[in-house]
Amino acid sequence: MRRIAAAAVASLIALAGPALSDDTAPGQRAGSTATMSPDPDPTASTTASGFTVDLALAAIAANPTTAEQIPTIAKVGKVKVIHLAELSADDGERPRLEKAIADGKAGIDGLQAAVRASRPLSEELGRQKVELKSVVATRFEADGSVTVFVR
Repeated sequence: MRRIAAAAVASLIALAGPALSDDTAPGQRAGSTATMSPDPDPTASTTASGFTVDLALAAIAANPTTAEQIPTIAKVGKVKVIHLAELSADDGERPRLEKAIADGKAGIDGLQAAVRASRPLSEELGRQKVELKSVVATRFEADGSVTVFVR
């Protein structure tokens, strides 16, 4: 009887350990080395959505890392979709975004493949009527939500 109780307690601790850990970001598995990206310039002007072109550029640059993090998502909470046209209303910003997208094509392709393979994320994007081919970057937020930047 003691052995059964000890095994049950050990199993519960093993299962609850990662859930109780404070060092794991939302959407990240325990033991993963994934990190959250800090805002590149918190003083930059923002759009109505609160996002800047610089945040989108940082997210595009981080695509290879983000593509590795996406398979760790077991469940998707809130997904915010940000259209790049909203961020680049100023014509001076549009060339910066287009250059980053062109230069980061391989990272974008890898990210889209990771999103497509992630059932929770791809299903949520489908519910929001987002075409996967329009996704150019994603960003994991501190509150556990995912921001998806689309063309």
